[in-house]
Parts: sequence; C-alpha cells; structure tokens
Amino acid sequence: MDFSKHPLFIGATAVAATIAIFHQYIVPIYEKQNNNTIIELTKDLNTARKELTESIEKNTNIQNDNKSKTATLTSRLESKIISLEASKTELEKKILQLQEEERFSAETPFPKGFRDIQIFDEYSKIPTTYKNSDYTEDSIFTSTEISDRLFSRITYYQFQCNETNLVRQVFFHFTSLYDTYKAENRDGPFPTDEEETKLSKKNNEALVKIFSDKYGNPISVKQGKTTFQTSEHTRAIIDDSGLIIFSQYNPISLSVSCLKEAKNKEIQESAASKKK
Repeated sequence: MDFSKHPLFIGATAVAATIAIFHQYIVPIYEKQNNNTIIELTKDLNTARKELTESIEKNTNIQNDNKSKTATLTSRLESKIISLEASKTELEKKILQLQEEERFSAETPFPKGFRDIQIFDEYSKIPTTYKNSDYTEDSIFTSTEISDRLFSRITYYQFQCNETNLVRQVFFHFTSLYDTYKAENRDGPFPTDEEETKLSKKNNEALVKIFSDKYGNPISVKQGKTTFQTSEHTRAIIDDSGLIIFSQYNPISLSVSCLKEAKNKEIQESAASKKK
C-alpha cells in the first residue's frame, strides 16, 4: 500500500503544511501589525505622561477654585495611562506567544533547541552537549548561559541512581532586561525594578497560555506558580523566574526505585547465568 496516498497521511501533511505557512508568513504579519500598534501606544503613553506632568505642575500653581478642574483632568490622564499600558502589555504578550508557541509541543515541555538532555537522562551528557559554553558546576547542579530570546540560562539538577547520576530537574531562567542590556553593551540607565517585574510577569503569563494550549488546565495555581502535568512522570512549574521541569517523585522515592531496578537486574543476570 502506498501510504503517501492514505487519507490520514494526506490530512496530516496538509495540517503540517498549514502550520508551516502560518509560522513562515502569517506570524510575521501579526508581529509587524502588533509592533506598529505598540509603537503608536508608546507615543500615546509618552504624550499622556507629559500632559499628566504638566497638569500636576499647573495644579500646584493655581488658585483653589480651579484646582478641582485640574485634579479631574489629572485623574483622567492617570486612567488613560493605565489603560494604554494594559493594552501595550497585552499586545506584547500576544507577540511573545506567537514567537514562542512553535517551540513547545505536547510531547515534551522542553523548548526546541534544548531537548538533548531531558528528565532521567544521564547527567554526564551535559559537558559534551555544552562543550563550547561556559558553565558552572556544583555537586548538586550544573548551570550554563545560553543564547536565546526567552531564556538566558539553564540549570540541571542531578540525583544518584545506583552508580549513575541522572537529571532530576531542569530550570530555564527567563531572560531579564539586564541580561539584554549586558549582552548588547548598551549605554544609558539600567532597567528599573518595575520594568523587570513587568517583563517577568509578561513572560510568565505568555508561557502559561502556551502550556495551557499544549497540556490543558494546570493542576495547581498558587502564589504566582502554575503547575502542569506534562507526562506520566514529569511536571512543569512556570513563575516569574522561568520554567522548571522536574520529576514528580521525590529523591527518596527515586532512590528506592533505583535500588529495586538494580535488584531486579541482579536477579535476572543470576537466573541467566544459571541457565548456561
């Protein structure tokens, strides 16, 4: 049978082609449109902030009978600024979702480009995978800087399974404004704490939306941390600091499982040797 002519194959190919066209042509159009809107919103924000400053200054220099009118204008300008900032943040989030959605799949929570080492893989793969990178090594974890739009660093945590060290948890750190500032050797003032907080929340909310589309409703949302069940044995937590992918079993349970596996292997090898 020629599988290339099978309806399911043809349907799957058509879907794949549609996805490819969407990301190659449609996404850039959306990005451009939204970026243009953001530019206009930024202009409106700057104008509103300038008017607000002038209104406040004017309010301190006028007579009491006109102060109420100026105060009303100031209040309206403040409301306008809040609304414009909310619209701008929402558009930035949509752009981020469009840019990053293709990198994640329902098969694995690891983003494209960083799937060589996953949960329960051998920890010894890290030096060979990142042989051209500077990384920090500790008895518990290994951390390395990466070149990526959304993430600036990956940290791998290990546990010992009999004689082998395996990966138990992986932490993808969100890229901060300071990371970008440092990488681009910019001049001028450092990003403020408020700007960093806004970016972290935007990244958090965009990634939660992507994971909700891939894995369904989260199993837990508390104190800014959203947890998803990403497979039978793994979970992912998203918060303002980044993405954490981990084994849902605690180290003690994992150690017990490793001992059982080693014992079973020993029994099987013993039984095999007796048959010879």
